[in-house]
Order: sequence, then structure tokens, then C-alpha cells
Amino acid sequence: MYDKALLSLMYEGSLEDIRSRVAPEGRSIPNLANAQNVNGETVLMKVCRRALSTNRHSPLAVVGLLLKSGANPMVCCDSGKNVLHDVFWSAKPPPPDVLKAMEKMVDMIHECTGREPPALLHKDKHHTIW
Repeated sequence: MYDKALLSLMYEGSLEDIRSRVAPEGRSIPNLANAQNVNGETVLMKVCRRALSTNRHSPLAVVGLLLKSGANPMVCCDSGKNVLHDVFWSAKPPPPDVLKAMEKMVDMIHECTGREPPALLHKDKHHTIW
């Protein structure tokens, strides 16, 4: 479970401060990188949403840091969605700069998981349905 202090750090902290919390002395703490709130939303989900709506210090750098520290983009929240559902769920097409950030996130997640879209959007147990 994560708290507001961790989210504040992810949103407003320096990359050095975030790195020292998530991967102190170069050792990843996967439980922290995969921390969820009461609705199952992960820190990665929150940071990805924020990365698409802010121009704060290299928001994609925080996403990359979490992925390299063991954040699992395939973790689903209580409604069965993972981080890519969040990133691409929109009522209208995003502006070009946001679309570019979304594409970069997909590339980073693909690099981390080795899975190609659309396989990134579902759990293995659902393969038989497709």
C-alpha cells in the first residue's frame, strides 16, 4: 500500500530523491515500485497519468525509473485494467505531444516486458478468449 507522501515524492521530488526511495544504493525494492492503493491502482499507473498531463521534470524519466526498479506494468487494478488501459483511455485523441509521450511509454513497457501490443493489454489467462 502506498500513501500520499510517496505519490508526492513521485510527482514533485527530484529524480535523485525518487531513486533513493525506490532503489536505494542501486537495489530495487519491487514491492515499493508495485505498491497499490485500496482500489488496486499502482504507483506506476498514477505516475503514467501524471506524465501525460504535466511538463514537470522529465515525467517519463520517473516512469522509466519505476520500470527499471521492478514496477510491473501488467498489474491490474480492481476493475481489471493495467497501466496501458489508463494511458489510452480517452474520450478524444490526445494532442501530438501527449501522443508522443504515450508512444514512448509503450516502447518502455515493451522493453521491460518483452510483450507486443495488444498482448500488453490483457492477462495470459485471457489468451484463450481472444
